[in-house]
Amino acid sequence: MPKDPLPASSPGKLPTNEIDIGHVAPSFASEELWNTLVVRPTYRLSLRVGDIEQLFPDEPTTKPGRMARMQVAGLFYFPLAHSKATQAFDGVPAVAGPPAIPALMGTWDFFKKKVLADVTDAEADAAIKTRLEEWVLEGGGLPPPAAEGVKPTNDNFCKFRLPGGYTFNDGWGGVPFTINRDPAYAMGYTADLYALETRYRTDNPVLGKLPLIALVEQLDPYTLEWKPVKDIWVYFQLLDPYPLPDFDATKSVLEQYNRPPLRESTIGPPAAQTGAGPDRLTKTEEAPTGARAFNAKDPQRGNCRHDRGGVAVQGNLNNNTDVANVVFSTTSTKGFNAAHTPVRTNPPAHFINLAQAATVKGESHKHAVRSKTNDAGEAGVIMLPSRCGGDRYRVRAYVGPADVNAPLPFETDGTGARAIRVDTGTIVVWRNARVSRYVRQDVTSCNATLVADMNTAGLNIGGNPVTTTWYLRQAGIDEAKPSGNRFATANFDETPPATFSTKVASGDAFENIRTQWARAFVELETEPSFSVAESLTEAEFQRVRSAVIADMKNFQGTLGLNLDIDRLFYAGTPFSVDTAVTSMPMRHSSDYNSGFPAGDARRINLAAAAGNNSGGLSNLLFNVLAPSYGRHLASNGYATGLTLVSSGFGASGQLWGEMPGNTGLAVPFRTGFVWCGQETYPTTVNPVGGVGGKLTYDYTSNSAHELGHCQFRAHAPGQDPGGSAGGGNNAAVHDAMANNLSVCVMSYQSCEGQFCAKCLFSLRGWDMSKI
Repeated sequence: MPKDPLPASSPGKLPTNEIDIGHVAPSFASEELWNTLVVRPTYRLSLRVGDIEQLFPDEPTTKPGRMARMQVAGLFYFPLAHSKATQAFDGVPAVAGPPAIPALMGTWDFFKKKVLADVTDAEADAAIKTRLEEWVLEGGGLPPPAAEGVKPTNDNFCKFRLPGGYTFNDGWGGVPFTINRDPAYAMGYTADLYALETRYRTDNPVLGKLPLIALVEQLDPYTLEWKPVKDIWVYFQLLDPYPLPDFDATKSVLEQYNRPPLRESTIGPPAAQTGAGPDRLTKTEEAPTGARAFNAKDPQRGNCRHDRGGVAVQGNLNNNTDVANVVFSTTSTKGFNAAHTPVRTNPPAHFINLAQAATVKGESHKHAVRSKTNDAGEAGVIMLPSRCGGDRYRVRAYVGPADVNAPLPFETDGTGARAIRVDTGTIVVWRNARVSRYVRQDVTSCNATLVADMNTAGLNIGGNPVTTTWYLRQAGIDEAKPSGNRFATANFDETPPATFSTKVASGDAFENIRTQWARAFVELETEPSFSVAESLTEAEFQRVRSAVIADMKNFQGTLGLNLDIDRLFYAGTPFSVDTAVTSMPMRHSSDYNSGFPAGDARRINLAAAAGNNSGGLSNLLFNVLAPSYGRHLASNGYATGLTLVSSGFGASGQLWGEMPGNTGLAVPFRTGFVWCGQETYPTTVNPVGGVGGKLTYDYTSNSAHELGHCQFRAHAPGQDPGGSAGGGNNAAVHDAMANNLSVCVMSYQSCEGQFCAKCLFSLRGWDMSKI
């Protein structure tokens, strides 16, 4: 009953309504147990996610406001203070020339036209707002707790999503393109990803913040309405998280909260090695022993330690320095605790009182901060989850005492039947990477000009005369197969392969791309318009081919070259997209040189010490041709996600060895190339050296390899006998394996397309400089 429900002069009493009673315990057979009436508390508490939108300093319809919001939503990957960030957002206008360069679409237009199917600015702003509300924290609401004694299900978990599609942007040593470079940011292929991601967070302080708001209300005994209460202390406490649900190989990896299992040993050729697979190092880091072992009472045990880039194992478990300004912010946040300067339009009606570390009493109030309710009855805190994929958090909010030494009856430590509290389920940190395009240049036949020019007098390649069959087979294309079956297709399925459950024993199937990223707690998202695989159109082929020729003319001098680019790459000669075989059809040096007199500086001399020599042509491929082709397909790297490009080769010179014959390349415009038709790739795991002229891993694995390069993953040791790991390798950033044999997809060894543990840790957001 409400206390003193009526004045003393009242002739009667109020009846006991249902709302006045909390619950009645059931009767028991034992006479020692009694039916107990528990009176409903006059206070109640609710917990919700605050509005992330309010944390941004700039209005949502401004350019800085849109860039910042898109970045938090995983759609914009330039640091906000980067000198080229605005250019990336706006795009690059066309250059009249000569030579003419087509316009390059910026991220904003790409988002509106390609991701959202050509919408207005207002519609795009609304879509971003929805993504912030429903995507950052999956579903937009906190997961409920499991019933006591009941095993948690997927309903008791949700994802906290962070951007994870960071890519190198500056290119390697000789790349002449500076259009996306800012000397103040180290964004090259060998950059420290953790340090770079920290720069992103410095420029955009909203990254990684999750506002939590508790509302405290009191029952009005006269109106029986619940009304907000000011100056009540609400405690926010970290609880032990639930164990992750078992991974279900029959379901989409995007719908699960646990990663696919890691291998405990190598599988397939080379011979299996026990205790050497990616699970070995993972266990030593996730569950360290000895001096680095987690405290059994730490609710962050199992999360990434702060000395590996996470936020666990900081401060003292007994005075709340383990969570204050670590997991729960005790520093004022604009838009939550105070107004922005200048004040934004439509600020919150009431700001939240700043949280402070709670005082511990015995075992009570540990791992907690507290905030006093404002005029609206609201208290809150900014939660700061680790950036590391796989870290888990569960929160309790409860009404607690103003003074732990003199608590009022309803102000408990969050335990017991009288506690006024709300518990959540478990929040799991997942990172997100996007793939915007997967473009394939199909081949139906070989342009007769290519074959004719290969048969220049005195040329003897593959026997005279060179035939269409020879030309196509050099690109791994079997002309006897139907035109639609000449290239393999990268596997972007959401579920693991059917053999997943027996793979460790059999080693007879390659794994798909999404499964590989899911092992790093990375959700590989594709655009709504994503196609597997999108055929390169005639119009786009001609546009890009013309632009690449222009770029090579502009930049060849920086490489010490003096080539007639128009002649070498058939400018003006009609080639259709499906007969060009390679991205950039080109002449053999013998045919090219026949157009110049002896001694002409424009001639190619592969053996020369400098100039138009073998090294110069290689530099042209790696430093201008491929990057240019990628930038014109991926909007200069301004697309919301990565781009994957497939063709016979990048340039015809790779077919006959005047350019390196590697089967793929990653370029500094968020683009990876995967070359060669399916005759180059095996369908089952090959031993070292390959069988039947095929590579040691399949087309999907090669796609994962190149996308891995885009995300700063260097080559691993281990290569085929007599082969070389293009671009060198870096053993320090990969698992150490017996006999230097690596099963990492970033090596050239036989493998099933799986990353090693160190690659997985890097993709998860761990600080690799500490491992």
